[in-house]
Amino acid sequence: MLKYPLAAARSGLRVAATTILLYAATAPAATFSVNSDSDTGDNMPGDGTCFTGLFIVEVGAECTLRAAIEEANALAGADTIEFAATIPLSGGFVEIDPQTALPIIVDTVVIDGYTAPGYDTLDPWATPVVSISGDTPGGQIQAGLNFLAGSENSVVRGLAIYEFSFAGVVLNGAGSQTVEGNHLGLRGGAFYLGNDHGVLLTDANGSIVGKTCDDSTCSGKGNLIVASASDGIWVSADGVQIHGNRIGTTPDGTSISPPLGASGNAEFGVYVEEDDVRLGTGARGSGNLISGNGLGGVQLIGSDGELRGNWIGTDVTGTVDLGNLGSGVELGGLGNKVMAGNVISGNSENGVLVTGEDAVVENATIGLTADSASPLGNSTSGIRIQADGTTVESNTIGANALDGIRIESMSNTIVANFVGTNAANDDVGNGLNGIRDSGGLNDIGQAELGNVIGFNNIGIQIVGGAQSTQIRGNYIGTDSTGADIGNGVVGIELNDGDVIGIGGLDAMNTGSANVIGNTGGPGIAITGLSSFIDIRGNYIGTDPEGRDLGNDGSGILCSCPSSFFGADAVAPASETIDSGNEIAFNSGDGVVMLGGSSSATIRGNLIHDNGGEAIDLGSDGPTPNDFGDDDTGANDLQNFPEFDALNTQWNEQTGELEVRYRVTSNVQDSDYPLMIDFYLRNAATGGTDRYLGADTYDAGDAVLFRATSFAPLGGGPLNGYLVATATTDTGRTSELSDPVMVPEPSATRLAAVAIGAVSSLAALRRRALRH
Repeated sequence: MLKYPLAAARSGLRVAATTILLYAATAPAATFSVNSDSDTGDNMPGDGTCFTGLFIVEVGAECTLRAAIEEANALAGADTIEFAATIPLSGGFVEIDPQTALPIIVDTVVIDGYTAPGYDTLDPWATPVVSISGDTPGGQIQAGLNFLAGSENSVVRGLAIYEFSFAGVVLNGAGSQTVEGNHLGLRGGAFYLGNDHGVLLTDANGSIVGKTCDDSTCSGKGNLIVASASDGIWVSADGVQIHGNRIGTTPDGTSISPPLGASGNAEFGVYVEEDDVRLGTGARGSGNLISGNGLGGVQLIGSDGELRGNWIGTDVTGTVDLGNLGSGVELGGLGNKVMAGNVISGNSENGVLVTGEDAVVENATIGLTADSASPLGNSTSGIRIQADGTTVESNTIGANALDGIRIESMSNTIVANFVGTNAANDDVGNGLNGIRDSGGLNDIGQAELGNVIGFNNIGIQIVGGAQSTQIRGNYIGTDSTGADIGNGVVGIELNDGDVIGIGGLDAMNTGSANVIGNTGGPGIAITGLSSFIDIRGNYIGTDPEGRDLGNDGSGILCSCPSSFFGADAVAPASETIDSGNEIAFNSGDGVVMLGGSSSATIRGNLIHDNGGEAIDLGSDGPTPNDFGDDDTGANDLQNFPEFDALNTQWNEQTGELEVRYRVTSNVQDSDYPLMIDFYLRNAATGGTDRYLGADTYDAGDAVLFRATSFAPLGGGPLNGYLVATATTDTGRTSELSDPVMVPEPSATRLAAVAIGAVSSLAALRRRALRH
């Protein structure tokens, strides 16, 4: 460009300069058209004309970006800086090389790179024509464009800004700014020349970085923010909206390793330390692509932030691993949320790390491709929870190297997730556990809101002294259709956890029952130091429809003190019928108590069609009674009841079943009174097909025969065999007794039985047979 001084006639304008400045505060908004890549300042800031004092041949009076900013600052009101069609291009681009920092912007201005000649306004990721470089012979300039108080509602769009030692764009002390359609850290669409931060916001409340979006629509363009030495976007302002950007990838969103330089930001893609920041709204195009960053994708340290519709750790198709070198998202602060539409996969640590209380992770895809169909796992856990009060709901979580969900804190709620599988029952299992809990007071599933957990090594694992966790309403190794999505080793493993509830009283009628099937080992395994485990009302190896979902091992394997499988030791029959588990079709025993089991109560369960014993104390097959019962072992090898077959009969008048039995346990060798539970068995061999009722066997009856009668619970015919268990007052249950045939009632007796059954069940819920 050929530049020369203004002619002498122009000097006459200087006479009126003072007068013009008197009117600056009330001057109308102006548009300044930059036509030069020079760095010369304005010769009379505030005169309303962008003019450096030089003319350019074939262009006219020179207006530089520096001069335009000086005029915009001097004139009150919202001014516009555009780029003239006559601005000289070199290779299709304009590079502005300030030799010192550009003026700090202190008034409202729109700096519009979309107006530059050749800029493609239709391409959402068009390479900016105008670029601003911070690299000078004397070193890097701190900030590219620096907006301070007074510049509220300013806009900067369509520029390439790079090589600034502090930030490409600084919004400091002025709110409601918009930064859109810029390439921060990329020159000419090919050269990755990062700033320290791409965009830095301090007290710029309500500002927008990227598109302007509401809940349904978006306008504008996203920014490309790459190659920063620190964070792509650093936010210390409330209410900031960050929508539709690509942060850490190439412009086309397919790579983080372009030929010239690296696109990922060195620290976090987005770092937020204030409140109410939104990344994506759920509207089409509002989500950000945040991948390839050095410390992680998004870190929320402030509170009440929210992410919707972002893809974090993938490429733009949601199918290729471009993971961040840390966790995809860290939720610190208080009440931060990962909401619908986020895909968080391929990251080098966790998908989501929760370090702040009362977080929500909901309706996200974690560890999988965007369609939830194929593995794209995070390198540790899908979700790792280290703070209390987290809600994890309705996510699809799979293919992570360790756990789908790892809980290390308390009072968290984990409901309605697919873990290790998806809605189509695909095998996308996590490397170790579906859900691992070492915290406590957690809800893993709730009534009618259980998780579907399949294809992991262990479905749910309780470790590390976790206490008072409730496991309810889950499908583990299957789903509501009975599909085989079995976990490889065990359905639920309790290894060092206390006061754990699995299911609950009346769980089969309230939707709290867990269904545990198709496992490569036991349905439930209790080992280590676990105690006070309460397992009630679950389906283990079957489901409410009576399907064969047998586990390849025992239904329940226990080496545990003080646990309850079904009702507790003193529960009445009316409660016991609603507490029992149905344990069927497993390849091993229904319930096996290993040698270390000191006090396990097994009452009210329906245990049938398993490959071994219904109840096996010691894992050595049937254990015969010893007179006096002074032997030791699992449950102290409590003796089972013995029937007087000749005195098992129907009472013609009452319709009750009369039985005579004894338990050959001396008072000093058992803890009296004993609770005797009676069951119906359909065949001479097998388990328990129906719970009938209970009787109390007092110390005064010890070793002696006792007669009792009762109206059997549960309804239905009484054809088959009577079996029973004895449970001590301290909760040690025996194996099943030898069977005695139930006599066939006459027609008169049948009528009496029906009447008696109806009256005895008037206030009870019925429990139908499931086979």
